[in-house]
Amino acid sequence: MSYNTRFKSIFNENEIRVDTSVFKRFEFVIYALFSALGEFEITSANLYFTQYFKRFYKSDDHKVDHIFYILRKYYHQYYSKKQFEVDLKEYLSVPEKFRYFTIVNGVVTRNNNVAYFVDRDVDYEEMIEKYTDTSEKVIKFIGGQGSYDRIIRTGQGYDEKYTTKSLEFDIGTRAVPSCPVLAGKCIKNTKVLPLGFDWDGFKHELGPQWAQRPSIQISSCDDFDNEMRYKGLLHIVGLLGAGKSTYIIQETYRLLKDGDMRIGIVVPNVSEVIKTYEALTDLGIKASPIIGATQIDKHRLRFLNSKLSSAESFNDLCGSNMSVLDYLTGYCLLSHYSNDVDINESQYPCNNLKKDGSKSNYNCPLFNECGYFKKFIDLEKADVWITTSHSLLASKANQIIDPQRRTYYELFHDCLDVIFIDEADSVQEDFDHQFMTSEVFYGRNESIMRKFQKVEEVLKSHKAVNLESEIHRWIVNQPHLTQLLNRLEYLIINSMAFRKYLIEDTITPRSLFFSVVGDLADPESQESQRFISSLESFLPLSEELRLNEELMSHELFVLYDKFTKCPNVGNAAIIIEESIDDYIREYDLIIKKSDKYDRERLFKKKLELFIYIVLIDYYFRIQNSTIANLAMKLPEINTIFSPFKFYNKEFVHLLSESVIGNIFGYKLILDDENRLNVHLFNYSGIGRSLIEDWPYIKRELNQDGPAVVLLSGTSYAPASAHFHIEEEPTFLLKSEKVEGRIDQFINIKYDRNGNPIRISGVSDRFLKREKLLELIKALLNDIKVELRYWKEHGSNRKVLLIVNSYEQCRIVGDYLNGRDMSYRILSNADELKDDEINTSQIEEIPQMSSVDVLVAPLSIISRGYNIVDENGDSYFGSAFMLIRPYVSPDDLTYNYRILNSVVAPLVKKYQKNGFTLNDTIAEVRKLAFGMLSEFNEKKFWKHLDNEQRAVLAWYTFIPVKQAVGRMQRNGCDSRVFYCDGSFVSTLKKELTSSLSMLKAWDEILGEVKSHTGQMLYGQYLAGLSKAITDFEKVIIDIEEEELY
Repeated sequence: MSYNTRFKSIFNENEIRVDTSVFKRFEFVIYALFSALGEFEITSANLYFTQYFKRFYKSDDHKVDHIFYILRKYYHQYYSKKQFEVDLKEYLSVPEKFRYFTIVNGVVTRNNNVAYFVDRDVDYEEMIEKYTDTSEKVIKFIGGQGSYDRIIRTGQGYDEKYTTKSLEFDIGTRAVPSCPVLAGKCIKNTKVLPLGFDWDGFKHELGPQWAQRPSIQISSCDDFDNEMRYKGLLHIVGLLGAGKSTYIIQETYRLLKDGDMRIGIVVPNVSEVIKTYEALTDLGIKASPIIGATQIDKHRLRFLNSKLSSAESFNDLCGSNMSVLDYLTGYCLLSHYSNDVDINESQYPCNNLKKDGSKSNYNCPLFNECGYFKKFIDLEKADVWITTSHSLLASKANQIIDPQRRTYYELFHDCLDVIFIDEADSVQEDFDHQFMTSEVFYGRNESIMRKFQKVEEVLKSHKAVNLESEIHRWIVNQPHLTQLLNRLEYLIINSMAFRKYLIEDTITPRSLFFSVVGDLADPESQESQRFISSLESFLPLSEELRLNEELMSHELFVLYDKFTKCPNVGNAAIIIEESIDDYIREYDLIIKKSDKYDRERLFKKKLELFIYIVLIDYYFRIQNSTIANLAMKLPEINTIFSPFKFYNKEFVHLLSESVIGNIFGYKLILDDENRLNVHLFNYSGIGRSLIEDWPYIKRELNQDGPAVVLLSGTSYAPASAHFHIEEEPTFLLKSEKVEGRIDQFINIKYDRNGNPIRISGVSDRFLKREKLLELIKALLNDIKVELRYWKEHGSNRKVLLIVNSYEQCRIVGDYLNGRDMSYRILSNADELKDDEINTSQIEEIPQMSSVDVLVAPLSIISRGYNIVDENGDSYFGSAFMLIRPYVSPDDLTYNYRILNSVVAPLVKKYQKNGFTLNDTIAEVRKLAFGMLSEFNEKKFWKHLDNEQRAVLAWYTFIPVKQAVGRMQRNGCDSRVFYCDGSFVSTLKKELTSSLSMLKAWDEILGEVKSHTGQMLYGQYLAGLSKAITDFEKVIIDIEEEELY
């Protein structure tokens, strides 16, 4: 009889109302902690499940280390103090004679009075052994006849339908070939690079193409290292155009030539993956690109279009390296046997084959012959793996070659010796974003609620609606969620005087609870306490998804029920307000006063909002969790909606946790048409820690990690919370050519009334369009002058027009059409117009027929593209900044990335000062919650304090610096024009950082005094300071003229 069965029987006999699975799970956790620590204090036991404990606790016992790794990986939910306390309370509610442990004075100790199953430690030891077992999982392959299910979509729009089709095949009896399996771990090879290495001689070994490139120059930041040892984390900074890509390729070749090594390369986008793969294969290196399957068709089409547009003849096309197509395509061989002609890559059934009479899933034995599977088999053979940051975290190798089902992030750690990360600060940003999920919940065509509508149609089309309880519950709950969101929108739109107070923050049920309680003038009074207790007893609906008889009769539930009937009675707004008045009157509450607004009315609005948000949170969580179960029965649901992830289970044991807990909330935004959009936001961990800790993530398993080499031109940015990498740079990468000048000009244009034309900061979409047209019209002659300037200087370089979005590209492009100027605009449309190109074609612009002007969004053009002419010089020489960079109001990640930047340094600081883990986390949490409170105080630029302004200044400067870097290749000079009136915000006095973003840039760059900082930003600072001085001189001259 199993452990669970035995306990169920005993609990039933003794009328113990505790879930035996919870009891066993929690007792095993206590047993594992007791095995590792002996007796321990229970108050802060949740910290044992965090990465922070690993930083404080040192052990020489590998079994103990392994236990903590197991607890983080499989029982990570207990890092939440609340979850730990809930299950602890449940455990302690069981009489002591059934428990293996007891608590005395807050300390966990063995219970000597246990009367049942006294040998259960044998079960627990077996569980530990099972978790530490590293034997390979047996892969089952199918033979002969079988089938697989596939989703078929028909129709479009409202006629769109999803059905499940079963496809049968017969592949006959065949022997399954041996398949290469990726190693569980490997012994790491450590290599060194002498800083005096002869790169000039080495590049000639690589062939004529490489011999023509500038030689690599690497030096130590501290001038005392004479070699670079590939171990742990290495941070190399270099000027934009200093040859980071060249270094990665040449050093990869050198390392592979000198010994048995496997190398990983992480680049910003798929275009760079392909380009790096081609460069390596041209050098005879076995490389394998890792490209996600979701948009593989688009990448394949873009690659082919790129080859076609750059080829001057059919012979050129035939002679070019096309081997990457093996990784951008590949037909599923099994679909030939099932006659499944229209299947695509995302639906290939490699591991989901069925056999009559068996409930198991089987794997396809055709992998050795299958074109699609080549990309996985080649991983084992390849010396170099190349991928993007997104694929690292979001993709896995197929289980046939990796039965452990590791993410590529984990595989890179386990199987490689050295990992090069290009544009490391951008990868840090991507990693942070992966654990800050933001999705549109309500208000747009692509919203979750629209997808829920489609799911509802699928469920109703099945006859099981009235039979399957889960389906029935989902369909019954959906109208409740819809009605709540309609009520929420009605509240926000009809509360104009209080709207900004209701929607300025990211809302959670708990934060609203505190906000409502904070309005009470006397929260300690008996009546206030009774009111607070009523509110708090409503929260378990969303926080614990607990709905029982008591909550169904809760006074706030009853009050909401009354709200829903208002529209059928009379004026809903008045009836709701009167109902809330009646409710508050029962408690005789006294509300704080305010001279600025009617605080009592705002209190009532917040109370109404609290009721809606708690119920919305409850119904969404129920619908979201139910849909995961429904998708197992009706797979077509997965093609419509994938459940919202509150945390990523693949990384919980590797990721530094959020010190403020898992934040899940709602951001309410009114669009230009005064319609409500609701965004879901989830912050679950510190993504950048996966880079900082990459070499060490499995140290507890006595497993060495690879050397991780971080490269960027902007990853050293002191005071930048978003781009600065905490690991200090140890080496500098320089170009043999001197950095070119960056001439800069504040080129503000004025409207007919003499006011500066401002683009950024204009909230009305249509007014912003008119202002952008007005600005480009005023700049047209300046653009032509710039084109003449470069011709007169003998280089015939071209012009970039930089905007904020693809929509703005189209606006500018429409104006340029027919203006006697050859131009292209960047577009993300599936079907391109004659004047449009996509991102994969950016680097082919010099080969196109004389493009004078490119219009591009700042976020796209700032990184990852080398746009050079046949001499290797930058094709573009001048950039007009038609917009000022800014933080989008829809960007919920900006503030949380600031929070991410302070946690690790603070933990190190407190640990160094002798603080315990418990005290350290308490201090960091206190500061983090203080920062959150500051974040919620929305401030305009001029109201920011110096530290906030510095953080925002770096955030807006780095993308501009990166974009200017596109014009500096091969030591070229460049010219930058700041045209948006929002750059200066004043025309009557000298510029100050509180009024001008440009002056704030000037100040933050001036504060970077180190040699590294001077090398990276000195040239830009010189041009910017001169531009500001010239602009201020013009203003003074104008003022002097006015005096006379």
